[in-house]
Amino acid sequence: METQDLLRSSAALRRRVTAFPNGTQDAYRENIDALADSALVLSDPLEVSLRAALCVVRSLALLGRPLDALAAFDGAVRDSAMQPRPNARYAPAEDASAPHGPLPGVKATILSHTNSGDSSSGETHQFLFELRGSRHKSAVSSIALATARVLSSETDPTTAFAQMIEAIVNTEDSNYDGLVGRVFEHL
Repeated sequence: METQDLLRSSAALRRRVTAFPNGTQDAYRENIDALADSALVLSDPLEVSLRAALCVVRSLALLGRPLDALAAFDGAVRDSAMQPRPNARYAPAEDASAPHGPLPGVKATILSHTNSGDSSSGETHQFLFELRGSRHKSAVSSIALATARVLSSETDPTTAFAQMIEAIVNTEDSNYDGLVGRVFEHL
């Protein structure tokens, strides 16, 4: 299945959702999950931005928003198709002696916070965030509070990602929504 096939399948599913808006959300979600799986099979396993975008697609489908999920899917597939593919899976740095520290200009932004259960359990708190590089490349992903707690002691505190993790870990449960929109930057 090529990029155009994925987009045709997405368009067909969009027509079905539009024609039958009261259709079974579970069926739509299963079809969207199948499209996402197909896109992952075709993609480079190191392509983080596509994987992150497909997580957003699946989340929108899970929330019962199939048209939004399909629009996000189309955008992710088109963006992925426009990315140049390297011939090798791993390309070493041009200067192997160069330090591998954090890249300047990277920003981390918390996009949303959800709590799917009992607020006393860190497993239920999820934070959707975006990492944007200095060359305007970005990736969207999510992290659970419990994972953030583990990472807080393992990350370089000068990076935008680590600053975001520390803010999540050090914020009181009742103030998590106040983190939404906060931007962390490594200069």
